[in-house]
Amino acid sequence: MNTEISLLFGLLPLIIFVVIDSFFSLKAGLIAAIALSLLECIYTYFTFGELDWISITLFLVIFVAAAVSWNKDSSTAFKASPFFVGVTLSSLLIGSTLFSRPIMLEMFIKYQKILPPQFEHVTTFYNSPKGVELLSNANWILGIFILIHALIVLWSAYKLSNWWWLAIRGIGFYFFAFLSFIIAQLYTFN
Repeated sequence: MNTEISLLFGLLPLIIFVVIDSFFSLKAGLIAAIALSLLECIYTYFTFGELDWISITLFLVIFVAAAVSWNKDSSTAFKASPFFVGVTLSSLLIGSTLFSRPIMLEMFIKYQKILPPQFEHVTTFYNSPKGVELLSNANWILGIFILIHALIVLWSAYKLSNWWWLAIRGIGFYFFAFLSFIIAQLYTFN
């Protein structure tokens, strides 16, 4: 799956929730979000032959948040769910750095063998000492920025409209991720 489709697929349940909640009802939006999240899991399974922990975790978070929102008849619990995902991911990134096993480095080592041959220059770089240092720095810096983003998303879930929340949740995540990689490069190659 190319990057653009992959990024859209992860946001699709949230986009559909906002659209359906805005034009129809909360419960219809929650059902649509759960259905699309389940479809993403099915697609992942049939495309890669297995479900990865990210797909399973995101489905469970969406399902639990939707159940709470349904029960309370409020979209706030659903909109706050990315906060819990962000805090968890941030903790994993920062914690793995503290234990000298950065997840980003571990994932690169694990998955580099499935990269197409045209990415050989990428694998060569990230296997070099500077590449390892960059991935290690990006790991903890991304953890900090994901935590900042999670806090902003939580605030927006309570204070802003669904559309602003979606913009902060979606575009904000990629903005903070991009910013963290710029800072990691500056930190590594000062």
